[in-house]
Amino acid sequence: MKSRAANPRKRQSRRAAFPGFAFAAAAIPALAQAHGFGQRYDLPIPLSLYIGGAAITVAISCAMLIFFVRAAPAGGVAATLDLRRSALGRALVASPVLAALRIAGVALYVLVVIAGLFGNQSPLKNIAPVTIWALWWVGMAYVSALFGDVWKLVNPLDSIFMAVERLHSRWRPGKPFGRGWALAERAGAWPAVGLFFVFLWMEMAWEESDHPAQLAAAILGYSAVTWAGMFAFGRQRWLAAGEVFNRIFGVFARFAPTRIRIE
Repeated sequence: MKSRAANPRKRQSRRAAFPGFAFAAAAIPALAQAHGFGQRYDLPIPLSLYIGGAAITVAISCAMLIFFVRAAPAGGVAATLDLRRSALGRALVASPVLAALRIAGVALYVLVVIAGLFGNQSPLKNIAPVTIWALWWVGMAYVSALFGDVWKLVNPLDSIFMAVERLHSRWRPGKPFGRGWALAERAGAWPAVGLFFVFLWMEMAWEESDHPAQLAAAILGYSAVTWAGMFAFGRQRWLAAGEVFNRIFGVFARFAPTRIRIE
C-alpha cells in the first residue's frame, strides 16, 4: 500500500490560517445586554463624534427656542370628547368597566411578578422583561400621548392601595388609614425625580435588567416604596410627589390630541 505524504506547503498554510481564524473570532465583539433587555450593538461611528453631534443638536434646539419663540403660544382649549353624550360612551365609562380595567391592571401586575420570580429565567422565555421594558414602558407612553392619562386609571399600585383603604374603612370605620404626615410643598416632585434617575440607571446600566427574578424583585421594591409613601403622606399626595410613572405618563398625556374626562 502506497502512502502519500502530506504536502508541507498545505500543512504550513493550515497552521498559518488557524491563528488568523482565532484572531478574527476574538475580534468579534461579544453580545452584551443593555437598554432594558436585548442585544447591544456597537456604534458605527466614533463615540466622540456621536456625543458631539448630540450636544450640537441640543444646542441648536435651545438657540432656536431662544431666538424664535418670543411669545407664549396663544391659549386654546384642547379638543374634548364627552363620552356621556352617546350610549356607547356611557357604557365605556360605567363603573363596572372602570373597575374591570383596574382589576385587569392588578392581574397583569401579579402575573408579571409571579412569572419573574418562579418562571423560566431565560429573558427570551419569560414574559417579565418584554412586558416591562417593551409593552408597558414604551407602550404606555404611546397610549398616554395618544389617548390621555390612562395610567391613572390602570395603575395597579394605586388600585391595590385603594382596595386596602376600603377594607380598612369597613373594619375600622371612622379611623383614617395611614399616618397622615405632611410632605413639605417645597419638596414638589423631587421624590419622583430621584426615583426616576434610579429607574434610568436600571434601564441603561443595570446588568440584571433582563433577569426575570431580579426584575420582579425590583418591581416589588418599588411597590413597597410607593405604598410606604402613600401610607405615610396620603395616597393622592404621594401620587403627585413621589410616584414616578404617575408623573411621567401624565406629562406624555399632555401631548394627547384629546382629553377624556370622567366625572
